[in-house]
Amino acid sequence: MLNCNMDKNELLKIVALVYGVTVEDIKTKSRKRQLVDARKLFCLLVTTLIKWQSYIGYTTTTKTGEAIGVTHSSVLYFIKDAQHQKRYNSNFREAHSRALGMIHKRISESDAIRNETTKIIKETIQAIGGKDADGCTVLNDVQLLMVAKKINTLMQ
Repeated sequence: MLNCNMDKNELLKIVALVYGVTVEDIKTKSRKRQLVDARKLFCLLVTTLIKWQSYIGYTTTTKTGEAIGVTHSSVLYFIKDAQHQKRYNSNFREAHSRALGMIHKRISESDAIRNETTKIIKETIQAIGGKDADGCTVLNDVQLLMVAKKINTLMQ
């Protein structure tokens, strides 16, 4: 299982970047090939991330459709057609690969940040905390506030 908590719009931004359009363009009713393919890719990537058990904010075809301004039945069609396009259309296959690469990069970056943040928080707690009779780290209210400030600094 990948630990990927992507913002709802982050996936749309990745697809928009792959196709060289804006998120607003993808959400329009336009039937231009480039925008239709972008919507198909978005729907396919949502199902892929759900299969990876990654929370991305879209849990149903209805919610996925709302993100791009189409009905749930259109999402189902887009997924089916995207799978076909991925098999037989080299341009679509290339776009799919680029988007997956960007997603993997984003996951790797967020994992590295999470690991570094966890390490710093542990070091801070060990440096300022005392130990109780069982050897567990104990922090008073002031020390907890210091840790919270450190976390806020890291998150900015």
